[in-house]
Amino acid sequence: MRNFYPGKILLYGEYSIVLKNKALAIPLISQSGSWEHVNGADNISLFGWLEYLKKLPQAADYNLVHFEQELYSGLFFESSIPQGYGAGSSGALVAAFYAHFSISAITNPSITNLQELKKELGVLESYFHGNSSGTDPLVSYLKHSLLLANDKIDKINVPSPPDELFFFLLDCGIARKTEPLVSTFLHEIQNNKNYTSDFENHYVPVVDQTIQEHLDSRFTELKKQWLELSQLQTHFFKAMIPQNLIEYWHKGNNEGHTHLKLCGAGGGGYLLGLSTLKEKQVSLLYPNLNIIALPFS
Repeated sequence: MRNFYPGKILLYGEYSIVLKNKALAIPLISQSGSWEHVNGADNISLFGWLEYLKKLPQAADYNLVHFEQELYSGLFFESSIPQGYGAGSSGALVAAFYAHFSISAITNPSITNLQELKKELGVLESYFHGNSSGTDPLVSYLKHSLLLANDKIDKINVPSPPDELFFFLLDCGIARKTEPLVSTFLHEIQNNKNYTSDFENHYVPVVDQTIQEHLDSRFTELKKQWLELSQLQTHFFKAMIPQNLIEYWHKGNNEGHTHLKLCGAGGGGYLLGLSTLKEKQVSLLYPNLNIIALPFS
């Protein structure tokens, strides 16, 4: 396996995936990481992770002696994936570790192996997040899009959009932590029956339909679904939308050309966008923020 591990984007299914509903994740091939060596590398954080790995019940499944030797010789993970942006920075690191230091890495997983591999990678990544589903490192390791639902995983090809639709990432300019945002959502689900009912009966079906429209290449319908999804997120995830961007969020929806949605947990990092405008026109909508075209292949 080549020393190249892309980031990942949860294209659809943010928060609904927490309740085991459908989600679609794709590799972010424009941003990636790889193992590099340099004398005096700043890799102190990797030594902390190594100590965590040594204490795992399955520690013998990995060549940790070799990993430690490599760290002392200047091994570090060179990555263009920003941390705290929902783009899978720790997932790419975990994928790289598994590929290079697992004693018996699964190189061509079956459907059954995908579940096992996702769980294993989640344990490795939990050091960074407190708890991990394993989705991010699995996408990075396979370098392939995944459809997830009810603990089922399918490798899937995601159609590229036509030229008249521009998918992009909007850089909010601030990093965020996933765990407190997810905890806020779970608190609502566990303590607010009306919120939970509305979420399950109104939000989840729209996510499912959006995924299906995209996979079926029904892009005219997909544009409509994005508008509905964007509007619903201002209701269900108001606290996760950066307040300095809410005006832009509503403006694009009201004018009908550009729709924003969360990218993962929200709260900062990246937002996802879909527009009928060209890239240069979209960049003018957000004069102080960077936009990044989202590649699909």
